[in-house]
Amino acid sequence: MVGFFLQRQQLAENTEAIRAQLVEMRRAAEQAEVQSRAIEADELHSRQDTFLRIADMVNGQLATIGGFLVMSAVIEIGPDEMTKPGGGQELWARTGAGDHTAFSGKMFSLVYSDEMPAPTLFWGTEIRSNHTRNFMAAFDRLIEHARRCDPDGIIADAILDGHHGRIHRIMRESAPAG
Repeated sequence: MVGFFLQRQQLAENTEAIRAQLVEMRRAAEQAEVQSRAIEADELHSRQDTFLRIADMVNGQLATIGGFLVMSAVIEIGPDEMTKPGGGQELWARTGAGDHTAFSGKMFSLVYSDEMPAPTLFWGTEIRSNHTRNFMAAFDRLIEHARRCDPDGIIADAILDGHHGRIHRIMRESAPAG
């Protein structure tokens, strides 16, 4: 009988020890899950930070391509387009100072003032067609990368609704058939 009570007491102690281990294992699993989420968030933040640095370089590239496009187009309008206020020299200076949207603004101005229709501006010569295709390809790659690093789509939406995104849309809409 004494042996039975000793066994029962030992079983109760073992059960309590196992219960304590289970509680500790659950805490460890919860902590591992929290750490996993933190690592995942840190990795996403790192990808987004890297993307934003790349996006700045691509926006510089788009500004330069846009500058080539505008310069090619305004030469048809007249030589004073380079030196007048808001002309080519001023736009290049603004771009050099970090304004990557200066030439996109000029493209809007040309198209929406009816100074130069979009098909003529973007596709009117072989040189401008090449610049337009280069702009579109760089922009498409930028959006592809934005979507990969931003599951909510906020970054891609902001880029699509920015100056370069709207110019990209006009380029697509004005592209020749075929």
